[in-house]
Amino acid sequence: MNLPEPVLQMYKTQFRELRATSGGSLHSVLSSFSELNDELWLILNRVVDWRERYCDSLLEADRLIAACSGARADVQNGGFHQYFANSSGDFWPDLLKLLQLSRDAAGEAHFREVLAHFPNSAPAIDREERELQLEQLDGTAKGEDFFDPFEALDQRYYDRLYPTDETLFAALKAMDDVEFIPNPD
Repeated sequence: MNLPEPVLQMYKTQFRELRATSGGSLHSVLSSFSELNDELWLILNRVVDWRERYCDSLLEADRLIAACSGARADVQNGGFHQYFANSSGDFWPDLLKLLQLSRDAAGEAHFREVLAHFPNSAPAIDREERELQLEQLDGTAKGEDFFDPFEALDQRYYDRLYPTDETLFAALKAMDDVEFIPNPD
């Protein structure tokens, strides 16, 4: 689904301005900021939104941004069961990579505990397949009452939320530099 024309023009204008002032590479954009703040979040989300709508695939940096946003929204709202039930769970390998790149050892260790509930510690990437895996884990596939296998892990997550803004910022800075800001022309 394409953006409405006024929004599309706003995105194009911002991308042109960013390319003119900061350059188009990921590292040049990040170096314009000392931390991940609201302004940078807006830029990152617009770039990912643009690529989701107008490009064939997401860059690795886009996937890390989507992984961060999705995990924070879904896990904080409904726990890891909700995260894996929703499309955010499609990005679980990217969330793991984000934690590794940022050297968030505690976050990575906790997330690996979550992943260990799945066969071979690897949830399906496909949402429908992952839903079947969840049904096996939560008992509903056998007609049993729902049991959330992630409940204790959810509580530990709420005590130490991840990924943080600092985690994402560190992971993006640790990546190889790539042409990041779309050229709208």
